[in-house]
Amino acid sequence: MSFNPRLLPLAIFALIFMMGTSLTAAGAIEDDPLEGLPDKVASQVKSKLPGVVLKRDETVAALSKPEDWLPLSQAAFVFDRPKNAGKSTRWTIAPATRTPGVGKNSKARGWTIVQENGSTRYLRLTSDGAIESTITVNHPNGMLIRLDPAEPVIREAGASKATNAIKISVCDLGSPSDVEYSGNAQCTWEDLGGFRVKVPSGEYSARLISVSYQGSVGPASVDGTRLMFVAAGVGPVAFTDDRDISAFLFFNDDTDHAGVLREVQRSE
Repeated sequence: MSFNPRLLPLAIFALIFMMGTSLTAAGAIEDDPLEGLPDKVASQVKSKLPGVVLKRDETVAALSKPEDWLPLSQAAFVFDRPKNAGKSTRWTIAPATRTPGVGKNSKARGWTIVQENGSTRYLRLTSDGAIESTITVNHPNGMLIRLDPAEPVIREAGASKATNAIKISVCDLGSPSDVEYSGNAQCTWEDLGGFRVKVPSGEYSARLISVSYQGSVGPASVDGTRLMFVAAGVGPVAFTDDRDISAFLFFNDDTDHAGVLREVQRSE
């Protein structure tokens, strides 16, 4: 069989192309930033926050001081809806004069997160430095949701995963002493590690926090997970769902509830 020298450039090109394709495919597998996460979590991040996660970042500091990761000071956050062009939502963090469920003479520090979707979450700082939420008011639906024990937002230093049995009480806002629905759920909080993320306000080294519920309240079952990326000194920079737990229970809503940080303004 004779060799045609005219075919040599074509053969070299084909070889280079095949090698490049193989290397690209291998690199894509190796560099998947969500590899190692639970399948359900990875799927949720890909679906709700496309293109946000750039890479794993093992150098991100641990959650040694929760308040570094959710600074409890007067601030206004604006988040874009990543899958709904032109839409945004706003969170405002402000000190609370009094934290619900705490005695009037208590010196416990409290805050509110007022969300543009109509929910107000009450936060408090525990004696071991954790940040937790005990009560949420859902204004559009006239509901007050109590959680006992409180839902962890950012747990104390050294915590990586914890599961608690939580009692959930849903009351009419006009008659908060009367419980309309009640039930129990397993609440699992987990620190899923460090990542480099990119959002409209810039790139951040952040930790991924997961809070999931599984149980039932009244006539409804609850099986949902909220994911949030938090950056030190900034707070939340991206999340998959900003609704309160009542939305998982009683309302079917498939619209976009994720957010990516566009800007944050702080007041001293």
